[in-house]
Amino acid sequence: MIPAGGNVTAQLVGSTLLLTGDAFDNALVVASVPGGKMAVFGAPGTTINGASTDVTPFVTSRAVTSIVANLGRGNDQIGFGNSAEGFANQLGSISFTPAFDPSTLQGLINAVALPVTTFSLPGSLTVNTATGDDVVGLIGTVGGSVAVNLGSASSVNGFVVGDPNGTAAVNHVGGGVAVVGGAQNDLVALHGTTVAGGMSAALGDGANTFVVQASGASFGSLAYTGGKGDEAVLLLKSLAVRNGVSIFTGPQGEERVEFDRGGSVGGSVVVNTGTGADRDYIRLRSDIRGSLSVTTGAGDDYVGVDTGSIGGGLAINSGAGDDGTEVFVDTIGGALAINMEDGNDYLDCDDTTVALNTVFDVGAGDDQVYSNSLTTRYNLFVYLGPGNDGFRLTNARAFAAFLYGGTGANTLTTNADTRAGIRTLRYYQFQTVNNI
Repeated sequence: MIPAGGNVTAQLVGSTLLLTGDAFDNALVVASVPGGKMAVFGAPGTTINGASTDVTPFVTSRAVTSIVANLGRGNDQIGFGNSAEGFANQLGSISFTPAFDPSTLQGLINAVALPVTTFSLPGSLTVNTATGDDVVGLIGTVGGSVAVNLGSASSVNGFVVGDPNGTAAVNHVGGGVAVVGGAQNDLVALHGTTVAGGMSAALGDGANTFVVQASGASFGSLAYTGGKGDEAVLLLKSLAVRNGVSIFTGPQGEERVEFDRGGSVGGSVVVNTGTGADRDYIRLRSDIRGSLSVTTGAGDDYVGVDTGSIGGGLAINSGAGDDGTEVFVDTIGGALAINMEDGNDYLDCDDTTVALNTVFDVGAGDDQVYSNSLTTRYNLFVYLGPGNDGFRLTNARAFAAFLYGGTGANTLTTNADTRAGIRTLRYYQFQTVNNI
């Protein structure tokens, strides 16, 4: 355990529980007890209204519908839930040491909370932290919205929903969730959580991580905004988003964005990693009902799209740099457009059916483009640009194909199925043509 300290003032204003911390390292847990009331426990060293809660916690005199917590300076820990072990797991998952002994705290919770075993708040939850390395944890149900402002940290701040060691999707927010980070490193993790409204995270500068995991998680929508620093946005283990997703990781930094296989997005997806020259890694494997747009900066980037279906169009612009792009999508409901700009690029598009036109434009540089089993219902356009390029097109289908090698020593390779499957096949500026 790490030593906690200071005092937290707890008072009931109407049906709102108001918690106010001080400039010391406050550590506390809020648990649901019978009658809709809330109990507040301070870790050893942290008093509640000037009194130790080692024996008797602060318990509200009547039911609570909403909570507002304003924590001051210091390295604070605040958990909302009836599981001390779950909060300890949350802290441990982001390398924080709990300021309490989980078994001792659980005994205190059980003494006043049973038969209530889960945290439940019918209204909204608002938490504001100030300067310091702070952690906010939630395990349970909030009927309204959740708003968390993590403030500035000397090292890292964290907001965690759900037990990272749990398996069931037992956490529910009836409204939206909004998280605002500070200028340092922020970590936001949601485990097995349903958010009926939108999920938004604006984490600011620093090396930030936003991760969703555990099967059964779902959001109404997702909006993520980063700043200057390395960002990781990881949507893992079958996350379902009912509407759209927008991810803007900030102007610079090494960015990593991943959508796991088995997930789904009911609307469109926009991913933009800024204009910086850092190396970005984008891998999207969830089905998307709307369109998908991916834009990366000037570094040596990788973009991989490997999924069953995209309902609208797919547009990828990987910017300058030596980039790699791989597209393996069963069906694309609109057009496919890939623009890789200047650099020695690698492009592979296989086993994909496109409802409208397909355009590959890889810009200047010595590029290698491969495509196998690409079906384009309308026309295929390929622009290799200046440089010594190679294009291999096998088992393709299209109404018409127009292939431009550009200046340089270029090689085109096609097979018999491609030549038979394209009604009009035209190619220009290829010094070597291989028919296999």
